[in-house]
Amino acid sequence: MPLAKSSKRTRKPTTKAADPTANTVTTSDSEQPQTGKQAPKACRIHWNVARTERLLDWLEENPEDRQKLFSDSSKDAKEEGRRKHVAKSTKSEFHKMIAVAVFSVDDDTNIHVDFCSNPVNYTKSVDNYIMRLVFFCLYTYSMCLHSLYRLRKEYRSFNEKLGQTGAGLRYEDIEEGSNLQNLVGE
Repeated sequence: MPLAKSSKRTRKPTTKAADPTANTVTTSDSEQPQTGKQAPKACRIHWNVARTERLLDWLEENPEDRQKLFSDSSKDAKEEGRRKHVAKSTKSEFHKMIAVAVFSVDDDTNIHVDFCSNPVNYTKSVDNYIMRLVFFCLYTYSMCLHSLYRLRKEYRSFNEKLGQTGAGLRYEDIEEGSNLQNLVGE
C-alpha cells in the first residue's frame, strides 16, 4: 500500500528572538540550527525622469526591437513598404536589454551593484513600468475619445433644439428674452 503524502507545508525559517546578534536560523520542522550569511536585501527601484528618458532613448534607437516588443502591425508594415518585424524571443529578453541600457549607466553606484546581483528584479521593473505607461496612454486616449463622443452628442442635440432659426446668427444678434436666447443660455 503506497504511503500518503504529508499535507503539511514546510514553513519559512524564523529567526531566534533570544539573541539578536546571532546569525542562526531555525525551522519549525527541524530544531537543528543552520548558520549562514543572510542575502542582502534588493534595492527598491524608483523610476525617475533620467531613467525614463534612457528607456525612451533605447526605444527610439532600436526601432526594430521596439516594433517586436509592441507587436508590429501588418497594416503599418504594408503602408511603409517593409516586412513585418516578428520577435523570435520573449518580451522579457527585450526588457532585459532595456534594463541593461537604463540601469548599467545609472548615477547611483548602489543600483550598479544591485543590478549585477539581481538583474531579474530590474527586468521585471522594466516590464511593469512599460505596462503602466501603456495602460496610462490607452486610458487617457479612451477618456479623450469618450469626451469627444459626449461633446459631439451634446452639440448635435443642441443644434436639433436650435433648428434653422439660429443658423448664421452671431451671439450679439440674438434678441433678449427670445426662445433662442433661452436655449443658448442653458
